Order: sequence, then structure tokens, then C-alpha cells
Amino acid sequence: VGIRGPFGNGFQIPEFNSNNQLNIVVGGGIGMAPLIPLISELIKLKIKIIVIEGVKSKEEIIFKKYLDNYLIENENFYISTDDGSYGYKGFVTDLFNSIIETEMEKGNKINQVYSCGPEQMMYELFHICEKFNIAFQG
Repeated sequence: VGIRGPFGNGFQIPEFNSNNQLNIVVGGGIGMAPLIPLISELIKLKIKIIVIEGVKSKEEIIFKKYLDNYLIENENFYISTDDGSYGYKGFVTDLFNSIIETEMEKGNKINQVYSCGPEQMMYELFHICEKFNIAFQG
């Protein structure tokens, strides 16, 4: 049995955000739990966000009702399941990449990506952000 973390010092919230700037929050599995206070703060500050949760199957989805209450009206909450039992079928990193491309086509700038989850997911998210020159905190 191995234990890793916690790492880092929390998340920094950017001071400047315009209407066409998005912040994306990506949680993988139980990594969604530490992102809830961040999501609440971003909502409180009226910062435009997209939340993406990735899990293996629908039985592992957490905080859905909580997030639906905040985000459903803006349709900014996405779920991916590896097995396709709910939402997007596939890895959260593939859904994330697709959302970034769609938002950029709409002319939206991705200001910041926040993430917590499995190491491999974080690694892939970092490289996607690097490809699109997007700030990443994880």
C-alpha cells in the first residue's frame, strides 16, 4: 500500500476575468472532493466556469446533486464515465480536450484549468493545457 500527497498549497484564483474567459475545473474520481470549495468560491465570485467530473462508472459519481444545483442552469457540468454508463463515454481527458476545442472555436479564452485526481489524468491534462498555452493548477 502506498500513500502520496497531499501536494501543493491550494489553488490561486485569478483576479481578472472577463465575460469571454472561462475557468475549467476537472476532477477525477475522489479527486472531485477537494475541488468543491474551489468551485463554490468561483461561483461566489461570479467567475465563469465549466466543471468536468471523470469516473469509471455511474456508481462512482459524487457531488452530482450539489453541482447540478449550481451549474445546471448554465449547462456547465459534464460527466464522463470510462464505461459509458453515464454522460460522455471515455476518458475525462478526451472530453476535456473536446470542450477546450469547442470553447476556443466560440471565441472563448480558457483562463485557467484547476484539477485534482489520478496522476496519469493530471499528467495528460497538463500536456493538453501546454499544447493550448493554458495555465494549469493541479
